[in-house]
Amino acid sequence: MRFLRRFLQLSSLGVFLYILYRTSFTKGIEIPALFLRSDPLNLLANLAARSVPIILFPAVILLILTLLFGRFFCGWICPLGTLLDIFRRIAEWFRLTRIVSLKPPLWPKYFILTVAVVLAIFGTSISYVFLFDPFSISTIFWGWLVFSPLEKKGIVWAGFATVPLILLEILAVRFWCKSICSLGALLGVFSRFPLIRRKVSNACIDCGKCKNICHLSAVPDDPRSTRTTECSVCLDCVKPCPVKAISFGKEGKKEAVWQSRRAFLASLGLGIIGGLILRRTRYQAPTLIRPPGAGKEEEFLELCVSCGECIRACPTGGLRPSLLEAGLEGLGTPRLVPRIGPCIQYCNLCSQVCPTGAIRPFDVEDKANMKIGLAKVDYRRCIAYAEGKDCLVCQENCPYLAVKPAPGPKKAMIPQVDPDACTGCGNCEKNCPAEGAAAIRVFRRD
Repeated sequence: MRFLRRFLQLSSLGVFLYILYRTSFTKGIEIPALFLRSDPLNLLANLAARSVPIILFPAVILLILTLLFGRFFCGWICPLGTLLDIFRRIAEWFRLTRIVSLKPPLWPKYFILTVAVVLAIFGTSISYVFLFDPFSISTIFWGWLVFSPLEKKGIVWAGFATVPLILLEILAVRFWCKSICSLGALLGVFSRFPLIRRKVSNACIDCGKCKNICHLSAVPDDPRSTRTTECSVCLDCVKPCPVKAISFGKEGKKEAVWQSRRAFLASLGLGIIGGLILRRTRYQAPTLIRPPGAGKEEEFLELCVSCGECIRACPTGGLRPSLLEAGLEGLGTPRLVPRIGPCIQYCNLCSQVCPTGAIRPFDVEDKANMKIGLAKVDYRRCIAYAEGKDCLVCQENCPYLAVKPAPGPKKAMIPQVDPDACTGCGNCEKNCPAEGAAAIRVFRRD
């Protein structure tokens, strides 16, 4: 069974990497964002927004399996858990783990989860909580490091995202999983009463070997009991037992780990204050252009988890993570930068890979009716207007015939934008020959 667990860990990591490869390079999306759509935290975000699309059905299946088998996902499938195991082996090989060894507390992850729930109730984005989600962390690491369209910047971001994880793993085995992981906390809530759990017979001699080898601190001081909210059913405690007293079945002495009452009240307060601050700091820059299918900004922020899947899938590279263009709440959410790459006419990959429904599915035939922005001409920079030269590059590159020639000064034809036909795709801005900022730019529609 332990060999089977290792095999499933590596196989799950291989499937995860294959999906990222299909998303980033071939643009063939047969099983888009399967792991992210299996994330119960995504389901939580949708429940808060009172909308649960069918694409999140895998998350429901994972929760049902967790009720039956406990936190098996953390020990058998999680791609970040596999990555941490690899980091640990490397650290042990270099004897880095002997420098210091900590015993991290188990309750902070429940604190983080409570804050996420309160933020979701306030109708604010919980994308910050996904900084503590293994699905998002794995996507960031492998997507930016190996399959990133951001080229060299991807390596920098991948290093920024994973160096803390490596340092934590050196300090303590599965530090992340035990103390920080918000998904682990949610699965722990659902694994309070699993049907399959660790059990110890009366043959136990209290040698403590099971406690020492448990990576998630699921074995307390009394080795005959089990912290079911922490146990990942990894089976590592079975083999070292000298009297073969440990097995897994329907019965077993159990106990749970939760945050203290004081920490619970503090997390409630932090969530309420954070929700109020995020809602009061909402902002939309004039150049904030969302992907097609994003819908209203408030609904989009409630559902978007800043996973970056749409950014990697964008064939032109025009989708980029926001900084402060959407306020604090929109940090990391996707925005279209037409000067880098436009939203091409026959493409809906962003809607295919979105794991939460923040970008609603749509047909490419409907893009002519999806107004994500409006192009406006800055005649001070326009070559045709300012210099009297013939230049209608923006008209030639508009796939929707929204840019039309009109008489201008110096007997030159100047571009004019038909707001009813313009979709804000950005082809005109991308191809504008003006140096620096384009003479025709796409702005957010009010």
